[in-house]
Amino acid sequence: MSIQRFLIALAFLPCLASMAHASPYSAVVVYGDSLSDNGNLFAATGLPGTPYYNGRRSDGPLAVEHLATSLGAPLVDLAWIGATTGVGNFGDNGSVTSFGFAGLPGMTTVYDTTRGTLGPLLSDGLFVVWGGANDFLAPSPLDAGDPLAIIDRAVNNLVAIISDLQALGAGTILAPGMPDLGLTPEFRSLGPVAAAQASAFTDAFNALLLASLPTDVLFFDTAALTRDVVANPAAYGLTNVTDACFDGVTQCSTPANYLYYDSFHPTTAADAIIARGFLATLAVPEPSSLALAVMGLALVAARRRFGFATL
Repeated sequence: MSIQRFLIALAFLPCLASMAHASPYSAVVVYGDSLSDNGNLFAATGLPGTPYYNGRRSDGPLAVEHLATSLGAPLVDLAWIGATTGVGNFGDNGSVTSFGFAGLPGMTTVYDTTRGTLGPLLSDGLFVVWGGANDFLAPSPLDAGDPLAIIDRAVNNLVAIISDLQALGAGTILAPGMPDLGLTPEFRSLGPVAAAQASAFTDAFNALLLASLPTDVLFFDTAALTRDVVANPAAYGLTNVTDACFDGVTQCSTPANYLYYDSFHPTTAADAIIARGFLATLAVPEPSSLALAVMGLALVAARRRFGFATL
């Protein structure tokens, strides 16, 4: 299955726009990775299989699906599981000119292939550009061992997509930050040093992304939400915020009580929480000066933890 399936779907965008007249947005258009892919990798490869829900890396609808449903807008999902911000999937990071895993596309490739078809939605669509974790989890050998180079390249890739969307006339763009990777079951299992490094990467990435975003682009601090959920699980209706519901063999009996479905990805219950954060961000478009200051401090702290003087 090739990316041409997207081009066929996008040919129907004028119809979607006319159907979504009751929504503030004609559609929710998403570029991203496994946090947002609702079946594109599955259509191409048959993965992931059961017990994952209909090709998603979760037990139900993802955050962008909850968001689109809440807005009453159709979802145009252009995300791919495993996508880096660059050309391909695992092991790419945009630093090589060939596809990564199984010849599947990264975010930049998907965007470059589909940008010419977005016209019907540019002025009144909601564009979500959300990625970056795979650049850290499976970087190009050219960047391995240099987390700040990974961050710089990944942020540049995302900002290039976002800036081009603005140049095309996109009215509303949401660029969520990365969730705190150090809190995932995967990094918890690797010990406190690895978890702290993953959290430092998260903070540095999010700080640079926020500082680099063009004017009028909305930022959502997914890492801050993740940390608040872990600190106050009962307030969000959860009881287990440390373990994976599905360990690769057995699925837990109560996924609705878990923050994580597998070692990296949220449950659909957690995705609904994230979607509520997205909705709140759409209602309050500009980050406060306090938020900007906090993110700036996070960038400085992350530099120190990585042992680099500059980013």
